[in-house]
Amino acid sequence: MMDHMKKYCENASGGFYRPILGELCLAKFSEDQRWYRAACIRPELESALVIFIDYGNTEEVPYNSIRQIQESFLELPCLALHCILHGISEHGIQKAAAARIGQLLPKYSEVIVDVLEQHSNGTYIIAVPEVTQALITEGLVVPSV
Repeated sequence: MMDHMKKYCENASGGFYRPILGELCLAKFSEDQRWYRAACIRPELESALVIFIDYGNTEEVPYNSIRQIQESFLELPCLALHCILHGISEHGIQKAAAARIGQLLPKYSEVIVDVLEQHSNGTYIIAVPEVTQALITEGLVVPSV
């Protein structure tokens, strides 16, 4: 599929695409210059913040590195899952919280979580008490009421 996406993106007419919030697209990852499936999570004037739906990482991508996605590239399900930590308010989250979560949950490590809810949009509400407590104690997040 990666080779097909590369060929499609390099031959796409128009040169760039401006996805709307929540829209799936193809985006070029800056670290390896390869095309991946993504979802637009914050469109801006000249770029969009996207989440790479098979890996879970995010990046600000200029529109000249974004393409409209073909239906055939959506046949496989997304491999990354959107999860929200239970017990944390969506307000008052410090930027350093994301890096700290990465330290508390190292890549490729097994993490056991309790899935509390699954929303119709595919988002999971999960409980990882040790992580939540560390983030609150370190002042990186505000507890939910």
